[in-house]
Amino acid sequence: MLEQMSIEKLEESLKWRLPIDYRSFLLEFNGGVWRHQVQIAVSHPWFGNVELHPSICLGIISDRLFQHDDILYRRKRLREWQLPVLDTLVPIMDAATLPIFLESVGPKQGAIYYFDKTDVDTEIEPVHLIADSFTEFLEMLRPADESQYWQETLPVFQAAERGQLDEVEAYLADGGKVDIRNERGWTLLMCAVRNSWPKIVRRLVDAGADLAARDPRDWTPLHFAVNGNSLDSVKILTAAGADVRYRDRQNRSLAQIARDELHYRISYLFEPHD
Repeated sequence: MLEQMSIEKLEESLKWRLPIDYRSFLLEFNGGVWRHQVQIAVSHPWFGNVELHPSICLGIISDRLFQHDDILYRRKRLREWQLPVLDTLVPIMDAATLPIFLESVGPKQGAIYYFDKTDVDTEIEPVHLIADSFTEFLEMLRPADESQYWQETLPVFQAAERGQLDEVEAYLADGGKVDIRNERGWTLLMCAVRNSWPKIVRRLVDAGADLAARDPRDWTPLHFAVNGNSLDSVKILTAAGADVRYRDRQNRSLAQIARDELHYRISYLFEPHD
């Protein structure tokens, strides 16, 4: 958990006291990624209603290896674009290539915006309002692909999707096959990894789940973990002997897959095998 002093130093550098709701969030989580993929409906002057997929939450990061996820470092880099519209905005998240900001001045202090650089050379403003507060922003988030989120038909896959370790344990204790596949061709391990349930991942690995299994796209469980930015699952699978030199159908290494998804913390783990 982040120390209060670190928040105060950040605020001193920003010359602005963070809103209480975001301050509490930062103190508790200090950056990282969402356990499950999330999305939020926003509007754009040209494209109407669109979906953003927040991924990386920025924080106060002292490790230089991960400085790309540090609020002040990111603010410095964004200011290199020399766009006055960004001067009053504090970066707090990424939604793929779209930064998400807090407004720090004026009547909209504490409001949440996203910035679309492709709008810079057009007649429309590149900064677009999402919510009037960080609390409202959080309340607007929902699971990505919500219409398909609970569509598994096999009970054990439903349990793996929802993080119900006791149900998975009962299935295995009753003689269930650890490498059973669903209608998508995923193994139970792939399902647990995709949904970021490391306790279930560890249990399935201990039960002898096939680390080299491939789905119809040739994705392995480790590929699922890297693609989904599940650092805990990556560590469990690599410690168990998963193939770190795996390459996908496009001949991308695990490090490259992580970089393509902007999952820099995971990419560092695999760079020695790139």
